[in-house]
Amino acid sequence: MSDSALRKMLRGETRLPVMPTVASRLLEFQNQPEAGLSELADIISLDVFLASTLLRYANSAAYNLASKVETVERAALVLGYKTVLDVALSLSLTKALAGQPGAHLDYNLFWQRSLLAAEAARVLGKAVKEKAIDELFLAALLQDIGMLALDRVRPDLYANLDVPQQQHQAMADYERRTLKFDHARFGAAVLQEWAMHDRTVKAVLESHSDHAEDDDQFAACVAASGVIADFFIAGGGDDAYALVSRELYRVFSIRDSQCMQIPVSYTHLTLPTIYSV
Repeated sequence: MSDSALRKMLRGETRLPVMPTVASRLLEFQNQPEAGLSELADIISLDVFLASTLLRYANSAAYNLASKVETVERAALVLGYKTVLDVALSLSLTKALAGQPGAHLDYNLFWQRSLLAAEAARVLGKAVKEKAIDELFLAALLQDIGMLALDRVRPDLYANLDVPQQQHQAMADYERRTLKFDHARFGAAVLQEWAMHDRTVKAVLESHSDHAEDDDQFAACVAASGVIADFFIAGGGDDAYALVSRELYRVFSIRDSQCMQIPVSYTHLTLPTIYSV
């Protein structure tokens, strides 16, 4: 499908929404180092869904607090300033696309992979000394946003999927066969429409690319984060680990002994149900 056809699909009968006001304000907030916790809480409180979701997570068993968290500002103290900012921004962006989901995309699996990839990108970014860790986390979290967008514009797309949704690369292959482009390209187009940072757009676009000969470490970390996420979704095992090990060595020259230090514990990631939008 040509670029003009892709743009036509972006502006088709089922129109994609503009960037939400809260997301736009959160992006501006990121560039204001002097802004504090109370200002962040004020922005998030403009969206009842965002505020209630963060409060629900802060009060979840994962934190086992003695007293109930009742304000967004307190939730930010419990979860961490950057975690709240990242989660609120990603929720605001994806909620705009997930208002009328089709019946065939597994949203819980989508969020599980997104969160695993984001955490993996953060750990991997630190290991390879990538400076823009926070932006890296967000780019990895949003790398599959094209799936939500496609599910909205083409709610029948995944009805005829002939592979399990746990096989992420196979799903991308199916999208290319059906549409002549995949969710990475469509997601990048959506983020570009929303005027997201060029580096984030490029990383999402190249999230299924081979970065062996690439000097773009930021985009390479996002692509590798998806491979690491798939390792956990597959339940681990020798074959899944071998794939992760090969990828990290091929792209970053991380040897097997170092590779063991990259995947972190994801037992605390109980967000998929909380993220359902």
